[in-house]
Amino acid sequence: LFSERPGCYLLEVRPQHAQAFRSLMTELGTGWTWVGQTNATGRLELRGASDESIKVEVLASAWRTPLDW
Repeated sequence: LFSERPGCYLLEVRPQHAQAFRSLMTELGTGWTWVGQTNATGRLELRGASDESIKVEVLASAWRTPLDW
């Protein structure tokens, strides 16, 4: 999840727009991977072999902490 590279982005897509997003990425021939989804419990459910989850507030804190100077 945190192995960002030049030219790669982590996008948030609303569920009602998921099919349009998939169609657009296919039409453009753009490679993409669905990582997971947030839910009503405030957790990001990660898709994968272990199907882990983490609180969104923990992710936000980890992202913001280096910027708090």
